[in-house]
Amino acid sequence: MAQKARLELVRVLVLPARLLVSHVLLRWRSRIVQQVGRTALAEYLAKAAQFILSRLHVAQARIIFNRTRSYELVRRGPAFRGARDWVTRVEVNGTAGRWIATPGTQRKSDDVVLYFIHGGGFVLDTGANAQDFLLHVVKDLKAKQGVQASVFCLDYRLAPEYKYPSQLIETLAGYHYLVNTLGISETKIAISGDSAGGNLAAAFLLHLARPCDEIRVPAELGATPKSPAGAFLISPFVNLASTAPSMSRNPQFDFIDAGGAFRAACDYIGISPPPAHRPTMPGLNPLWHFRFPHQPAPCEGERLAEQWGWKHCEGVERFNDPYVNPCVQKEGRWWKEAMPGDGKTIVTWGGKEIFADDDEAFFRQLEKAGVKPQRLVKQYGAHDWVLHDFSVPTVWRTNAKGAEADPCYGANAAIDLLLRVANEAKESKGYEVGDAAVETESYAAAAKVEAAGDAPVVAEGEGDVLARSMGASGVMVDRPDQQ
Repeated sequence: MAQKARLELVRVLVLPARLLVSHVLLRWRSRIVQQVGRTALAEYLAKAAQFILSRLHVAQARIIFNRTRSYELVRRGPAFRGARDWVTRVEVNGTAGRWIATPGTQRKSDDVVLYFIHGGGFVLDTGANAQDFLLHVVKDLKAKQGVQASVFCLDYRLAPEYKYPSQLIETLAGYHYLVNTLGISETKIAISGDSAGGNLAAAFLLHLARPCDEIRVPAELGATPKSPAGAFLISPFVNLASTAPSMSRNPQFDFIDAGGAFRAACDYIGISPPPAHRPTMPGLNPLWHFRFPHQPAPCEGERLAEQWGWKHCEGVERFNDPYVNPCVQKEGRWWKEAMPGDGKTIVTWGGKEIFADDDEAFFRQLEKAGVKPQRLVKQYGAHDWVLHDFSVPTVWRTNAKGAEADPCYGANAAIDLLLRVANEAKESKGYEVGDAAVETESYAAAAKVEAAGDAPVVAEGEGDVLARSMGASGVMVDRPDQQ
């Protein structure tokens, strides 16, 4: 009750007071107004989100960001008017998620499929923020290009209840579902993820290039498919323990903060920080509303195990594992093997987000490796601006000029990538069903059987890898999304 009262205090008093100061009384010197050009409404929503993500306990934040209420609110919104039947929930062979696709079409007949992995710091499902964007992409490709596209959004299990490698195992199982169960060619698939989902997408591609023993699914799901044809990484959280300047320079502009991001990374790995690094508790001191309770990383991840207090934390060595923390992978040849080349990997970030420096360093790492990636940067954009330009009212309005002033700036880049993947797949005739789909025909037949309960779990809590046979229990539930 105390936390609820505090949240109400922030909503009705603290945030309005801050907006009054920044957008009225001191408008002439406000960086948000003068430098970025963000509206009062967008600033209110940004700071409300930042308060929830940085100060609430994970269990409390999940009341707002969850797979029932948040998705339902989005589907009741204007973007989904006349398109509510475009969303279908799926559970098959341990994979859960939702399809966004034109009603009455078959996924095997799609020209291109986007495999989307949501963000939320591994601990929340913030995928509702992406639904308007993803629907726009699918509808635009159909209406303007005549391309039948679809999106599969993975609902992976969340930390800290499920820690690494659980989320990557589910990402792999979801990919098996697309290729081996549905018979979709890898040449028609592009992978995408925002924030923590971008981390999972990058780590997953590293795994496909050079498999990690910890990341495996039951043999019944078939052989591991080849890498997808494209990658669209949105503000990827590729450096889990960062001391980059943008981490301290940009929290005033962003939706998230450095300490909250580092706390989420520890939850993902399963680390309990030393006492000196634990969050400050709420109190009567009014400064609590202006200071972030979680401390940022004391050093870069590679050196964290050497730090006093941290070297005794179980699992801290994971910060030096490229499948957990992709930025520590310095071998160019591995990145070139892993990432789609020739401009079919796009890395996006905002100039005013805390990950700006890390994402730019990641882009340059790929560039140096010979991947030939594309960069998509919005100078005054915050974290996940590509998605928030569609999901947060007026946030796309900034002092940006030219293409960056277009609310569809990010969506157009995604559409161009998917169109290219679709055209190249048709040219190579790679969209025809291959041996992998034939070998798993029994799963396609099982998909027609309606399950009485939940699908079996592929990766259980505490990072366990499921090795037991799944037998005939692998069935799919295909029904309109009720969330």
